[in-house]
Amino acid sequence: MNRRALAAGLLTVGALALPACAAGKPTVSHSGQSPHAAATASPPTASAVPNSVRVGALTIEFDMPLPADPVQAAIMGDFRRAQVLWNKSQSAHRVLAAAKGYLTGKALSDLKRSIRFIKSRDDIPVGIDRLFKTRITIATDAIAAVSTCDDASKFFQKNLRTGRFDRQAMPTAKTDHIFERWLMVRRSGHWAISNVSATVLPQAPARQCQP
Repeated sequence: MNRRALAAGLLTVGALALPACAAGKPTVSHSGQSPHAAATASPPTASAVPNSVRVGALTIEFDMPLPADPVQAAIMGDFRRAQVLWNKSQSAHRVLAAAKGYLTGKALSDLKRSIRFIKSRDDIPVGIDRLFKTRITIATDAIAAVSTCDDASKFFQKNLRTGRFDRQAMPTAKTDHIFERWLMVRRSGHWAISNVSATVLPQAPARQCQP
């Protein structure tokens, strides 16, 4: 995700309108089933998205082990896939067709706005974007939610004309470690991100992500 677009106000800052989850454990489904039984699990796709993925000049690092549970592995796998497609679309300055299958609703609109922002500056994402403390906080038969800390301290935007880092998009003390929440919905047999919120300092949720 374009962290400088966040700083420009292209993404909502604050919590998603989701129920709180005790101790970060997934909630049960609305039907009363446990998350292990919620929904018909997609085949785990996490194995297709490794812990480190190169997207053009950007490296995405997923710095957390994959869940052993197959249902949660499917959620996390599709979360990873959506992250990769988001960044591939930004690097291409257009929404890739595959991204439309893993991003929907407000999240897809946010991606389009962030692409317009980065394209208007003739930039591309470069460096390292590390996601850590990633966990599933909601898992039902219809929706899931993933929270993560985002270390964007080595995430930059490089201007394609000059070959230099965009100085107006450099990491700052407030935006180099961000707390994010991603709402996901079932779509065509897999999970797609439908909404995202991000919290930066001095808001309390962002403090857990600071080095």
